[in-house]
Order: sequence, then C-alpha cells, then structure tokens
Amino acid sequence: MRYLTEAKRRENKGAPEDLRFTAESLGIATRYHYFDYFCDRDHTKLETVTETIGALDSVVRLSEKEANPAIKHWVLRQSLTNYFTLQLMLEDARQIRHSHSEDRIRENLSTLRTVLGDSVRGKRPEDDPYAHLVCNIATAIWEPDAQVREKAKERAFEAVSIVNSWHTPYDEERMNMLRRVIPARRRQTP
Repeated sequence: MRYLTEAKRRENKGAPEDLRFTAESLGIATRYHYFDYFCDRDHTKLETVTETIGALDSVVRLSEKEANPAIKHWVLRQSLTNYFTLQLMLEDARQIRHSHSEDRIRENLSTLRTVLGDSVRGKRPEDDPYAHLVCNIATAIWEPDAQVREKAKERAFEAVSIVNSWHTPYDEERMNMLRRVIPARRRQTP
C-alpha cells in the first residue's frame, strides 16, 4: 500500500486520479477479503464484499472512458477477475444477495470474455490462467445459453485441476472454493 500511496503522490497535481490506482486499491481490498474468508474463515464481513463488488463495477464503468487501450485492458482484466471472484465467494457462502442484477452480472461477464479473448470458445489462457478459470466458472453460472454454459463447465472442471500454484496463504483455499461452486451450481442448473 505504501508504494501505491507514493505513486499517487508523484502524479500530476490537480489531475483526476489515474484509474489504475483505483483498480489497484480495490485489488488490495479484494486480497483483504481473501484473507478474511479463506485464511481466517471469517464470514461475518461478507457485507463489505458487496461494497467492494460495487466499487469494482464502478471502475469497470469508468474504464469505458479510458483513452489508452492497454490501460483499459489491464484495468478491466484485473477489476473483472476480482469482481467475479468475489461474486463466487458469495455463491460459496450461500450469500446470493449479489450487489447487481443478473443482467448487470452478465454484462460484466461479456466484457470479461471480450477482454480475455472469449476463453469459453476455446482459446488457451496462457497469459492469465486464473482469470480464464474465473471467467469459465462465471460463464458456467451466469451464461443464459445452456450449450455455452456446459462447455464453460467442462473447461472449468479441466482448468481447476491444472491451476495449482500456491503463492499466497489463501490460494489453496480459494481454489477449493472455486471447485465447490462449480458442482454446487451444476446441481441447480437443469
């Protein structure tokens, strides 16, 4: 957080805050949620998860005005991957009081799929396997087209067994959560 604060300080005085700083701050907030949920197993703070989801959605909307395509792409990929991971945490906790309508969630899913090169249609997730995995799981849950949903489920089941690098204290539990939400929704979907 110290580096982010220093980078903000060096920015042009009077200019609006760079969207990357906002996205990165929300990325840090998302990591705090991961520690609470996956390491401390503290599910009492889920209400703040919905606040972070709302803030991430705002960043997605603001990115529409970003003139630099590389910045826009990075902000969207980071923000939407965090957005959907937090949505999946709510699914896992059976806290289905999402902060957005299914239409808004589907709109964000469409944007994430575009940013990632539409991974559910078979492109390999070489650049960011975790983002592609989250996208496939979200597609398996929120995609209205049953055939696309089924293909995404297959890819998610395949990928969840491949993505297994543990870098942080919460990675293993986060992957366990992702494994849980696929079958849980699979039973609910006709």
